[in-house]
Amino acid sequence: MKTVFSIWKNASFFKERSREDFLAYNTKRGIFAVADGVGLWKDIEYAGKYPRSSGSGRLSRAFCGAFVHHFERNPDAKVIDGFRVGNAAAKKVNHNRSKYDVFRKHRGLFAATAAMARIDGHILNWAHICDAGVMIIDTHGKVKLQKDGCHHYFPWPNDVRGYESSTWTLFARTLVRNAISKENKLLGYGVITGEPEAERYVESGTYRLSSRDVVVLYTDGFAPYLTLPEFRKKLTHLKSLSELREIVDNVVEKKTAPLRKALEGHHIDGRASVEVIEGRLRKILGKRFKEMEWVKEKSLIVVRI
Repeated sequence: MKTVFSIWKNASFFKERSREDFLAYNTKRGIFAVADGVGLWKDIEYAGKYPRSSGSGRLSRAFCGAFVHHFERNPDAKVIDGFRVGNAAAKKVNHNRSKYDVFRKHRGLFAATAAMARIDGHILNWAHICDAGVMIIDTHGKVKLQKDGCHHYFPWPNDVRGYESSTWTLFARTLVRNAISKENKLLGYGVITGEPEAERYVESGTYRLSSRDVVVLYTDGFAPYLTLPEFRKKLTHLKSLSELREIVDNVVEKKTAPLRKALEGHHIDGRASVEVIEGRLRKILGKRFKEMEWVKEKSLIVVRI
């Protein structure tokens, strides 16, 4: 018997930002997915005001929905099959866009990261791409398995290293993300765009669960919280969705309160570009800017076996 809880939480400081995280699941089929839309960069992938709604958000929602729906029609399908269907849904979202459009029209591909799982009895089939993750914890909150992160890196030519960050971003978002070398090796870091090469970047596996194990699927906004033993342990004893919301709200408030205090009296427009927001925050927070990892938009699915 599986008990499932899920939560999505907006970035605490910037409620004006378009939603880019989504999740979907079917408890009866034991199918679960979370996805995190990759934010666009001004004057690289879009011009003018930040898109409302976010195209990357639409893509992450389409991926999750297509992934789960595939198993509702094909209960014996494999997780990688579900990924292919979700990636095809992503391609439809990007149907009138190209990664090469960034050079002419500022219309690069929308993208997302994702974590996926199918649980059949005590058998977990998991998969993820880039920094969305899958974690298994025991009843004491101890981590038994954790899979997230991007494991492939582009060998940047020396003549590129002197360019400014926007140029690096241009290279990364066009030539690198789902790149495959002439030797058929992975070069980039892999994200869902609808490109068939993205499948090569999916990491997957199988795990036999024990009774009372807890499976957690999460986007990167929850990654720092899952390093906290007390937070993980609380997830193992959930009794209701309202309890999960209370736990998340309390921990988020505790971690972000110092940042809120540091930002008192400063105005930051949450509708501004990623670069503008980050630049303003770096100027105000200095070395404490790294603590902004606690503030990211986040999605979480908790499955208790």
